[in-house]
Amino acid sequence: MGRKLNTTTLIEGVVYEAGTDEADIVGADTVSAGVWAGESDHVDVPKVSEVSGMMSSAEVAALRERYDTDLAERDETIAALTAELKRLTASSPDGPVAAADYYSALDIDALKAEIDRRNEGRDDADRIGKRGSVETLIAALEADDANPSKD
Repeated sequence: MGRKLNTTTLIEGVVYEAGTDEADIVGADTVSAGVWAGESDHVDVPKVSEVSGMMSSAEVAALRERYDTDLAERDETIAALTAELKRLTASSPDGPVAAADYYSALDIDALKAEIDRRNEGRDDADRIGKRGSVETLIAALEADDANPSKD
C-alpha cells in the first residue's frame, strides 16, 4: 500500500477524497508532498488551496455556487435592462429607435440573452443561431425581426 491523501484534493480535474490511496490516483506523481498523510507534519505546510493547482472539493463547490449565483444575477439584470430599454425606446418622443441602433448598444452577452429568450419554445429549425461576432448576432436578430412568421 502506498501513501494516502490527507485531504480531499482536485487532481487533473478529478476530486479525490481524503484517504485515497496513491495507487488509485491518476497523476499522483504530480501531487505536492503536502497533501500526503505523514509527509505534512512540519509546520510550514501550505493549505490545500495554496498548493499549486489544487483545491479542495469544498472550495470547488463554493466557487461553483458563487459562479452560478453571479450568472443568475447577470441574466436577471440583462433581462430587466433589455425590458427597460425597449419600454423607453418605444415611448421616445423621437419614435422607436431603429433595431440596428438598439442592438448595437448591446454587448455580446446581452445579444445572446435576447436570442435565448426568443428561442424559448421554438422548434430547432426556427431557432436563431448564437455563434459568431456581435455583427453576426445583430444580423440574426434583425432577420428574425423582419420574419413575419416568428413566434
